[in-house]
Amino acid sequence: MMQRRARQVHQKEERRQEILAAALELFKTSSFQGITMAEIAQKSHLGKGTIFIYFNTKEQLFLTLAEQEFLEFFEALDERLSLSKAPLSPGALTNLVVESLECRPQLPSLAAILHTVLEHNVDRLTTLKFKEFLANRALRTARNLEHRLPFLSPGQGLELVFQIHVLVLGVWQVSDPAPVVKDLLKAPGLHIFDIPFRPFFERSLMALIRGLEQPRSFQPQRSLFEEQTEAQG
Repeated sequence: MMQRRARQVHQKEERRQEILAAALELFKTSSFQGITMAEIAQKSHLGKGTIFIYFNTKEQLFLTLAEQEFLEFFEALDERLSLSKAPLSPGALTNLVVESLECRPQLPSLAAILHTVLEHNVDRLTTLKFKEFLANRALRTARNLEHRLPFLSPGQGLELVFQIHVLVLGVWQVSDPAPVVKDLLKAPGLHIFDIPFRPFFERSLMALIRGLEQPRSFQPQRSLFEEQTEAQG
């Protein structure tokens, strides 16, 4: 009886992964708004009703997809950090982050709709589990960063993780405009808005890390998260 139950659980997880894989494939060539649950069902060779057994809403499905992509990114970055030699230079860390991000090319697109779309139509428990996962992974990577970057004070590793997150969101928003805007960028004088993601993100991240390495007198010496902890305490 236990073996049969285990087989059923395994089969359910396989089907769940097939649904997520189908959604990811569709997301590579379309926007979140342009994808329907019916298309995901067709892509995964399942009935539309079956999809809703596993995911209550399209937002919940893509939030789960975002969780997997974040996990892959953090795992890739942590592995690269563990193999690198301390201390890391700003350039070396920038390369590690960019390489880890390039392993998950759909992550910036998912991150861009995380706070504005995905978290707006999921239940409280799903949101809580996702936030707890993200917090745990961010803290683990933050500790690795503080170990590899001696100029980071306690708490600044976590601050850097969130700064990278915000940087990904901002750069992706301006480097992936709406189709009508992309067409308009061909007009004379508008090419300045054609911002490629990787080089702009790379330079911005490099500047951020160098600023942490060589803080100027007007920069705060204490971590934002350290101040929040004291305020809550």
